[in-house]
Amino acid sequence: MKLTPPGFVQKYWKYAQQTQKKTDISAVAILAQAAVESRWGERAAGNMFFGIKAKAADLPRKRQLLITTEYLKSLDQGHRFPAVIAMAAVKPGLWKYRVKDWFRRYRTAKGSFDDHAHFFLTHPRYAAAVCVGADPLAFLREVARAGYATDPNYFDLLAKVVRAIERHRPDAAVVRVSTAFGGGRERLIASDLRRTSRMGAQSRASRRMKGCSRNRTPQLASLAERALLYDFAAAHERKAHCPKTQLSLLAISANLPRLTLCGMARLIRLDGF
Repeated sequence: MKLTPPGFVQKYWKYAQQTQKKTDISAVAILAQAAVESRWGERAAGNMFFGIKAKAADLPRKRQLLITTEYLKSLDQGHRFPAVIAMAAVKPGLWKYRVKDWFRRYRTAKGSFDDHAHFFLTHPRYAAAVCVGADPLAFLREVARAGYATDPNYFDLLAKVVRAIERHRPDAAVVRVSTAFGGGRERLIASDLRRTSRMGAQSRASRRMKGCSRNRTPQLASLAERALLYDFAAAHERKAHCPKTQLSLLAISANLPRLTLCGMARLIRLDGF
């Protein structure tokens, strides 16, 4: 059954988190790939959420024959599949195949997520992806580059879904950072901000902000405090008249390094509060 993005995240987030603990691969990246491969749960026959192929020799209870789409570079690749339904040229040197192929089958959704973790940890060609697993976009870019799917637009599809997952994940506030210096794109950085700890973080961030000078940003103990400081910075931006801070690509990282108060107020918008 196809779910809405919020419904999909709510239902399967816990499995993605469990996989993250085992592999250090971002739960956001894991769930984004599950959403793309299963079309938000619409095509998850046999609890198969990641499109991992099976072999015809596998036990019947561990495989299933499904219709899928593959993009290949020649017209003579039909022998690779149990059945070819249709073929069409996409552009010179690229053909779209509609075929039947073997995919893995699982007893539960959790089994699919567990197998996904094992798959990446045991296949050397994904070693580069696992090394950057904490960064959702970097991980998924390497996964696409390693040939997880034949769709030439695979990474672009995943990147769009990452934004949706970030927006609806149950344990985070989403900070949308406008990176005009990066081609006008936006990078989403999630700060783990649980509702129960928000007031304490807000109080600490407020005290630190009061001691902030024009060109200094206080050290913050957590991403939650940093996210809240951005909120305060926006409120006090009218009182800050320092020049816009110049940021380099290295200034935006998973740890949100120190920026001047005015720079944060001008370049960062906080959503989700």
